[in-house]
Amino acid sequence: MKNKGYTLIEILLIIIVLIIIFLLSIPIVLNIIDSSKLGSFKSSVSNVFNAVDLYVANNKFVDISKSGIQIENNSALNIKNNNFEKGLMIRNSDGKLELVYLVEGDFCAKGTKDNLKVSDSGCGKLDESEPNSVEVLEFNKTENSITVFAKVDEPDSDIKNYYYSIDGKKYIKTDSNKYTFDNINGKHTFKIKVENEAGLLKESNEVTLETLNEAKIICNIAGEKIDSSKTLNCTYPIGENYIYEYKIGDNYEVSENFTLTKTFTEKTKINLRVRKDNEIITSLIVDITNIDNVIASSYPELLDNMIPVIYDSERGVYRKADKDAIYWDYQNKIWANAVMVRKYKDSEDNLSKSRDYYLSEEAVGNIIYEKDIVGYFVWIPRFKYKLFNVLGLSSNKQIVDIIFENKNEIVSLPRSLYQNGDYITHPAFTFGSEEINGFWISKYPASVDISSMCYKDTNINNCNRSDNTNLYFLPNRKPITNISIANSFNLALNLKNSPLYLTNGNSHLLKNTEWGAVTYLASSIYGADVTLNSNIITSSNVSNSTTGNMSGVFDMSGLMYEMVMGNYNKDTGLDENTNSEFEPYGKVEFPSESYYDLYTSITEKGMILGDATSEVKGWNGGNNTFVNGSNPFFIRGGKNNLNASIYSFDSYSGNARDDVTFRVALMKI
Repeated sequence: MKNKGYTLIEILLIIIVLIIIFLLSIPIVLNIIDSSKLGSFKSSVSNVFNAVDLYVANNKFVDISKSGIQIENNSALNIKNNNFEKGLMIRNSDGKLELVYLVEGDFCAKGTKDNLKVSDSGCGKLDESEPNSVEVLEFNKTENSITVFAKVDEPDSDIKNYYYSIDGKKYIKTDSNKYTFDNINGKHTFKIKVENEAGLLKESNEVTLETLNEAKIICNIAGEKIDSSKTLNCTYPIGENYIYEYKIGDNYEVSENFTLTKTFTEKTKINLRVRKDNEIITSLIVDITNIDNVIASSYPELLDNMIPVIYDSERGVYRKADKDAIYWDYQNKIWANAVMVRKYKDSEDNLSKSRDYYLSEEAVGNIIYEKDIVGYFVWIPRFKYKLFNVLGLSSNKQIVDIIFENKNEIVSLPRSLYQNGDYITHPAFTFGSEEINGFWISKYPASVDISSMCYKDTNINNCNRSDNTNLYFLPNRKPITNISIANSFNLALNLKNSPLYLTNGNSHLLKNTEWGAVTYLASSIYGADVTLNSNIITSSNVSNSTTGNMSGVFDMSGLMYEMVMGNYNKDTGLDENTNSEFEPYGKVEFPSESYYDLYTSITEKGMILGDATSEVKGWNGGNNTFVNGSNPFFIRGGKNNLNASIYSFDSYSGNARDDVTFRVALMKI
């Protein structure tokens, strides 16, 4: 019997069956691969829990702080193959270790070891809660259209879809937080629904909005950046027999076709109107604000992670300011302020927000939650001042005459040529070879974490350390003391390792001339007398402020002496027992001359003009002991005694003392 082979049709059928089997198996294989990758990631996450458990067990006095522990790049945890991009672990209210998040590429993990959730498509997929809120806001409107804006509070994941509804009609789905309804007029009702990455929805309340009923005068201020002048552009539809008028002051003037373009250099009001025959068709009054000619373009220069703020006196809170608008008023003693905040929100506090949120445009106008703030700062703009006591012969207190300038202006002469009545650029605004427009000073002296041993038991063993990296600059805190000037200098220089996470610019221990700049600004028409803080904690009393309000610098008189970087002859201390801990007595290298003021004399004749020593000697009864070979550094302010004053200066060896603290300066160089 002959063996029969396969026919062509049978071979084709076999091939088709094999192809079908192959195609059906691809998703299964891919799913197995994905499951394997997800399983491997989950195993890596379990190793993180084990590593943290081991870290706590091997360090008897260490536990997870309230703010949590960072997982990425944390060599102390000894995690094998630590490729995680970011991660935060806390100890939750049940005392268990809990991942707020842990991210590696598209993989994310959240939860406790016993209730761990993982995803291979981002953390948003693990979000278990709907967005907190969504509001309908009017963004723009015309005679026949309304544009609405969705204001959403969703801290845990991104918004994937937006849904817009008008007058109860079917929702329109988009991926934009704005939507324009065209070809409508009159009043209409609007609702918005949003969907987060986890597919959870939140719906707004219904809002009624109305289109413009008639043509109106439209004015747009050209250029919203801060400036010393503003250009106002106003238009109105051209019509037969229309008369276009504006008034600045007492009388109206006619503007042809009412395309009015005018530049203003002072705050004022402008009246605009359109007439037809003798009837006024429409009118508008515009406030020309956001103008500041006072500080001469030496506007605040924000560093990364700095958030501009204004103080809301009615609520007793700080709100985020618009960085592109003027949020200060030196003429009315409102100095520019900024804060820095913690990186991550407190998962146990619903009012807490992340640093990314506060840095976003969405946060403008909103309250900066006090518990999220890790440091307050005040801008000191560049100025020149009129010399009033060159030889230090007078002790009569007076108003210091200052004029703001920018770094392209500098008034400087040889010291021997200066006379009373001359103006000089204050020396605090020259840093080494760099001219600067100003600097930020910490609003309060430095303090440490309230859970630290240094805060609980302020002694030299606990505080005189170069690894006290968790520096804060906050009200109602005990300032750090019992720390040498060398260790203080190192901490101030390395704020990138602190909760402030300063990633650009320069930070340093305050110099003596920088103390002088703040003192002279406070003593001008732009500041106020500083009263004594007789407490043991940093102040929130406005009488202790350089402005007499919440915008000034606090505690420059009475709370503690404050070390500053002003040094005689590069000397570093009296002897091995009483010294600054700079070399040769300590391990800290003495800094370059940019970081301190050098004095070459032990008498006040060696003062630096502007340093608030001999020029203001005796003002408010302050101490006035100059630096010398035994005590080569300055301390300022004074501690809770009759001689304490912002004008006080005393000599100091640089050693760790229980009545001396410090503060920092930041600048964009």
